[in-house]
Amino acid sequence: MTEKEKNHIIKLRESGMSYTKISNATGMTVGGVKAFFSRYNRSVRENLTELCCIYCGAKLPKKQRTKPFKFYSPACRHKWWVKNNEYQQTCAVCGRQFQTKHKNQKYCSHSCYISDRYGKAVTHNV
Repeated sequence: MTEKEKNHIIKLRESGMSYTKISNATGMTVGGVKAFFSRYNRSVRENLTELCCIYCGAKLPKKQRTKPFKFYSPACRHKWWVKNNEYQQTCAVCGRQFQTKHKNQKYCSHSCYISDRYGKAVTHNV
């Protein structure tokens, strides 16, 4: 297979065509198209540039035959998660906007929870 044919097949796949449609368009067998992309994807993965941690930007080690790392350490993963998982909610009692790390949190404070549960008046110190 020439480089021109390889590039044509890759462009067809990137445009969203299935293996069967590529096979019909190029005259190759479906198995041949699948085998080509299996080899192609493997060579692309091996020639990746240095991967970096999503949080701190440190270079990540490469491991053969495993999914590439995203984080340099568990500490980086935790810090990224804490930073990127905050939700903007509206209190069910007083209507104030508040940020939380729990997407199902209904109340902005304990006093709002108590007032909703037991019917007491809410006072907020702003």
